[in-house]
Amino acid sequence: MFDVWIHNNCLLSDVEKEYRDKNFLQSIFDELFELVEDLTDNIHVTISGEPRYLKIKDEVHVHQLDKKQGWPWCEIEPIKYIKNYYKDKPNTKILYLNNFGVVQGDGDLHTIRKTISSTLVSNHKKCLELLNDSDMIGMNMHGQFGNFQANMWYCNSEHIKKVPIPNHVEELQTLDYSPESLTAFPAEKVIYDLIGYFDHDIGQWWKKDVEVKERKHEGHWPGGW
Repeated sequence: MFDVWIHNNCLLSDVEKEYRDKNFLQSIFDELFELVEDLTDNIHVTISGEPRYLKIKDEVHVHQLDKKQGWPWCEIEPIKYIKNYYKDKPNTKILYLNNFGVVQGDGDLHTIRKTISSTLVSNHKKCLELLNDSDMIGMNMHGQFGNFQANMWYCNSEHIKKVPIPNHVEELQTLDYSPESLTAFPAEKVIYDLIGYFDHDIGQWWKKDVEVKERKHEGHWPGGW
């Protein structure tokens, strides 16, 4: 069994709405949906903000999250929702994508989103196989707290059930990780593999060819390889 989740942050400010084409959010969603629509019949869409900005096919499962919460909750709420969704369900393999770059009208973030999402999808057979003995697969684990580039990844639902969800900013700060690191920083962790990554030391790495590799890390992220 294989489920796809696409999170859509539709919490745009009035200024952002003014300088963007009315189909801006729709175009990003369509880009991601076209990547996965033939992979599985189990496609879920979560929305933070106003759902009226998106037109979604009837066969897709749509889940409306809080309409008003901005960052960091727009990163946290979909993880919380997915965790609760699988609470009483058997283990399921999950691919999680999101409209990374939506806060940028035009620029490199959109290139990063397209590169990472297409690489994860084109390698879906290998990623799903790796999940047989790992917790998560993503691209370019980096940062002080450890998060996958663009916060897009594969994981087992049994893994995401272990993820501690903060209820307020102060609690998030005491947990010592960023919102994007939630899934890679559960209370207990077995092993996660990484497939395909970029070298942050290379300038404008998102314009380079993707070198698909595998890296395995056991235990908590140490802040570097």
